[in-house]
Amino acid sequence: MKYKLDVDEEVLKWLRTLQSKQYKQIAQKMFSLMSNPTPPDSLKLDEGKYRVDSGEFRIGYTVNHEKQLVTVFLIGKRNDDEFYRLLKRK
Repeated sequence: MKYKLDVDEEVLKWLRTLQSKQYKQIAQKMFSLMSNPTPPDSLKLDEGKYRVDSGEFRIGYTVNHEKQLVTVFLIGKRNDDEFYRLLKRK
């Protein structure tokens, strides 16, 4: 079953600031969510949100099984609490 991928506009802007290697790594992980929206390395957060790691980054997303839609709404660094601070604002 193939899910559609929706990426928040702010995430797209942020991705454009990354180096090519990091961009490819994150993009590959996001596209893999289309095939398996809840991989073994994902962690379910509150309010139906999930996070998955990709290198030194965390990807925050939601899954709508009825619409077969994965929505990426946040990406942040793994080595600090920035991701979770930003998550509280979303």
